[in-house]
Amino acid sequence: SNAVAIAQEKQESQQALIAGEHKYRSIFENITQGIFQVTLNGKYLSVNPFLAHLYGYDSPEDLINSITNLADDLYVDPKRRHKLAQLTLEYGTVKNFESQVYRKDEAIIWISVTQHAVYNEQGYFIYFEGVVEDITARKKAEDQLYYQAFHDQLTRLCNRACFVQRLEAVMSAYQQD
Repeated sequence: SNAVAIAQEKQESQQALIAGEHKYRSIFENITQGIFQVTLNGKYLSVNPFLAHLYGYDSPEDLINSITNLADDLYVDPKRRHKLAQLTLEYGTVKNFESQVYRKDEAIIWISVTQHAVYNEQGYFIYFEGVVEDITARKKAEDQLYYQAFHDQLTRLCNRACFVQRLEAVMSAYQQD
């Protein structure tokens, strides 16, 4: 009777484990954020379908096989990827790190990455994992607002605020000489 109870308990815990795996697999597959695990030298270990789609690839496998070095294959400025890796190793976590990347079709988009370093039980670094958001629309809106703040709507010429800003820049450069 005791052996039966133990066997039943074991079966129930295995079913709970499987249900938990299905739940997290479903979140990973369906969330509207890019999720990734990537090595220090920029090789993806895993990505979710949203990230593959965001970068213009047909499937996670397609993205993983196509991008062998994040810095060189994806980032417009490879130094940004190196900086992100360096900061993550230094601080453990980096939030909202903004960069421009190339999609598969060569279009350039803005992304915001939040990632952390993952270590094994012995304390050795194994990979980075994190999330990616497409912030292209926000960046375009910010650029547009900045342009509108410093240019006349009708003539598109530099307005008074723009003139004052440029004058201050010239004067401060002149004062430093």
